[in-house]
Amino acid sequence: MRLIIPIEFYRHGGVERVIVSLISELSNQIEKIIVILPPKDLKYFQKLLPKSEKIVYEPFQLPNKKTFDTSMVGFWNKILSFNKLFKNNPQKKYINQKISQHRSQAIINYSIEKYQATHCLYALT
Repeated sequence: MRLIIPIEFYRHGGVERVIVSLISELSNQIEKIIVILPPKDLKYFQKLLPKSEKIVYEPFQLPNKKTFDTSMVGFWNKILSFNKLFKNNPQKKYINQKISQHRSQAIINYSIEKYQATHCLYALT
């Protein structure tokens, strides 16, 4: 089993300890764990987690590969830049949600294809 754990947002403290404990325990039981983290947190989590060949770290960044989701991020960014002319807050909030949604999905889908992952644990995001 290959498990992807996307961690886009987290808080230091108890939640962080739960994440580290969960990944440490799962690394003993499954084939591979792909942890997707913001680039600024990669080194920090590498220090906290045990050194293991089963744990792979990926940055939470859009891939250079052109996919449907990356195209949708570009589409919503263009609408957002057009929407700035009107300064309509409810629409701006909706567009930002769509951008975030497609961005996250593009990153996760890319990692799924790259590592041939079989499962994804969204509960921590």
